[in-house]
Amino acid sequence: MKQRTLIKDLPVSPSGAAQKLWRVTDGDSAHYVVTSAVYAMFSGPETYVFPADDNGVITDWGELEGSFQGALDHERAIAGYCAGAGEE
Repeated sequence: MKQRTLIKDLPVSPSGAAQKLWRVTDGDSAHYVVTSAVYAMFSGPETYVFPADDNGVITDWGELEGSFQGALDHERAIAGYCAGAGEE
């Protein structure tokens, strides 16, 4: 099972999303993801997980496992990511 460590809160994105950078480890491997929570104009609240580098720059805009719509909840998103089998 993947383990997560919150690295830092990132600046609010241009779209108004609150973002957090996480380090995720699975055995001997480690990588970074960003959780991004925003109230989207036409679809409502959503929290997504994206692959990132160690500075918090998103490297791919394809949503990862753990992403969901209906709430703004970084902990729920990262927990869903870490519980899932999905990788970057």
